[in-house]
Amino acid sequence: MEHTLKCAAFLFDENLNVSNNNTNSFAKEIAHGVGFSSVLQYNSLAQVEKQSTQTPICFFLFEQVSDISQLNKIMKQLRTCKRHNVRFFPLIYLCDFPSPEIITQCISMGFDDIITKPTDEVGVKKRLSMQLERPLTYYETDGFFGPDRRRIAGKNQLKKTQQRGIEKCLQYKFERNTKEGISIISKTIEAA
Repeated sequence: MEHTLKCAAFLFDENLNVSNNNTNSFAKEIAHGVGFSSVLQYNSLAQVEKQSTQTPICFFLFEQVSDISQLNKIMKQLRTCKRHNVRFFPLIYLCDFPSPEIITQCISMGFDDIITKPTDEVGVKKRLSMQLERPLTYYETDGFFGPDRRRIAGKNQLKKTQQRGIEKCLQYKFERNTKEGISIISKTIEAA
């Protein structure tokens, strides 16, 4: 198979850190279907850091879980990783049908995208490619790091931000390049 996405994919399932050889998983199906150069079950941040020396961009593909809040710990580890390139890697949630509550939780956790079944390889590859080779913007506040989706989440998310008293945040403009990794274009302080 030709590796059309010159990136690695780390897979997460319901058990998170436990290796799963389920050959029918949605994440494996997507990762192999779109042609990631490496497809690995996630085990540790050290594993990700090592892999990022071989493939400068790594995607994290999360299988649907019964309780999305169980992902809080791993999301925090990824988004606060000391190696800045890891914290900027794309996080994708895969599910059958996302309820409005799941979408809101994914947004507030900092996921880059939510992909639902049924899918086709061309559509998924196009969605994943939107995470690469173009300028992107992330925001960092106390307790959040990821794309700004407050307007998508609706007025309730904007109210929560205002109620928490967040007046300023860091805005990162960056690019994910499959040859060079993460390039920070700018980092500025902005009103939330």
